[in-house]
Amino acid sequence: MDELSRYLNYSHTVYDPEWTELTIDNEIKPIDYLEFAREDISTSDSVRDKVNAYSNTKRALHFQIDLLINAFGINSPNNMSFPRKLELCEKCGIGTPRILKKVNFLRNKIEHDYLVPKTAEVEDAIDVVELFLSSTDRFFCRFPDNIIFPDIDATIFGYTGIINVKLIKNKGEIVLTIKDEEDNYSEKNYITPSEEFFAWLYFINHCTKRANKKIKSLTSFARTHTRRAASPLCPTCLRPLFKSSLSRGNICLKSLCQGEL
Repeated sequence: MDELSRYLNYSHTVYDPEWTELTIDNEIKPIDYLEFAREDISTSDSVRDKVNAYSNTKRALHFQIDLLINAFGINSPNNMSFPRKLELCEKCGIGTPRILKKVNFLRNKIEHDYLVPKTAEVEDAIDVVELFLSSTDRFFCRFPDNIIFPDIDATIFGYTGIINVKLIKNKGEIVLTIKDEEDNYSEKNYITPSEEFFAWLYFINHCTKRANKKIKSLTSFARTHTRRAASPLCPTCLRPLFKSSLSRGNICLKSLCQGEL
């Protein structure tokens, strides 16, 4: 992976990330299951409600993970174990705290050993899964699509090497565009489950994640990503917040986002 190591040292500065969106075609979403779990545990402390609440929490977690790994093109068979899915998430660059395994372990005890969870265990599981959903929701508004090397605001005269890294959504494919010294362009493709695919996918995820943290002000963001756009932007989905939305409390009007300044 010598071609990738060249970019690791300056990935904070010399690139221009681009994003797309993920859509959920299902009638129900992961957050809906989590809401069901909250309702279950809030109504009573009965065995039935605790078991239902934990099961719905598990569904929210599994559903979110399935959506993400499928979007990366790593189609998981129905018999793939949950620990294996967590491993794939780690390889993709998605943080999976060890406590998620504990949540799933207790879920297995409930479903296979007929254990009744304690109220505190159910509440802890809901909190853990809620944090995981929150930490990965960025992918639905800003799913990594493309990285341009070097930054498009910089000159590329005389620049050779990889100038573009593109993730093909839902296809499990990374495409590198390469420019040689004679200004000829070529492409190199990496397909899942190759190690090269996961290495580049991990890289593109972390580059776009760092880009979120780099945006300290509207001015710096406009300079590097929006071609000097004048309107304030929603910090979640980065769409312009025009006067009509600013007058409503700086809330993005796009229903998928609902971000706030």
